[in-house]
Amino acid sequence: MSLQSFLLLTSHQSYDLYSYSNTTPYVEGHTDIRIINSTVATLTSAGVDMSKVNMGLAAYGRGYTLSNNTCNYIGCPASGLSTAGPCVGEAGVMSLTEIQNMVAQTNVTPQYNPATEMMQISYGNQFVAYDDEYTFYLKKQFADANCMGGTMMWSVDLDNGLAKYVLRFPLRHANVHIPNTFHSIPDLAQTTTGTCGTQHNNTICGTWAAGSCCSTYGFCGNTTQDYCGVGCQSGGCNALPEISHAAAGTGNSTGSAKSAAVRSGEVAWIALVAGVLASTLVL
Repeated sequence: MSLQSFLLLTSHQSYDLYSYSNTTPYVEGHTDIRIINSTVATLTSAGVDMSKVNMGLAAYGRGYTLSNNTCNYIGCPASGLSTAGPCVGEAGVMSLTEIQNMVAQTNVTPQYNPATEMMQISYGNQFVAYDDEYTFYLKKQFADANCMGGTMMWSVDLDNGLAKYVLRFPLRHANVHIPNTFHSIPDLAQTTTGTCGTQHNNTICGTWAAGSCCSTYGFCGNTTQDYCGVGCQSGGCNALPEISHAAAGTGNSTGSAKSAAVRSGEVAWIALVAGVLASTLVL
């Protein structure tokens, strides 16, 4: 008899997937949708009842101190954790309230990264990636598409008021109003030509007949290697792409970004952990 038969629900920790360490000194997004997709796919393929799995959302961001101020995007080298905020007081962690205040103080413009489905800010040698009301909604849509039981947030003491928008609506509510409090919601228009990505105004493939994966070269398709593999910008990507400077859309790249090989190794390790969990639940 499987363990899941005894469970009412369990939580999928879809956050803290990355943080700075000496062995992986690179800027990452701790709620990167590509990693979440990989682990959820492992659970579903193992037969886990996803209606008993709640998707975790984080009311905080994780930050880095950049090795080079001009290399300020996902995959750039980092020299350490970001400076601690005045409330949480922990290096490398900023609550949504602290992030909101930092945006106001520095007059920085938060940027949406379509590859990670996260927001990011960079000021001086500091970089923070986090979720806001828009990316929370995207992640709830992902949970819905994968028949997950619901969502949970960690934690209420870090919330800046967004929880009432994230948690008050049913998961399958089709017309949730997304308040525009942080930034202009980015245009994620679907392609009408089969081209996509940063080379084509950040359009997505969506339901394009050739496939939903946007290749590193900006074309829609569905084959593993050419479109959905390394370099895939959006859609049903099945490998962590090596995000180019253009994909992040900030600054001038003079740093050495993390290699695709390193990223692929990380995905494999996380997938292995998810596989062990899936075996525990269904066996």
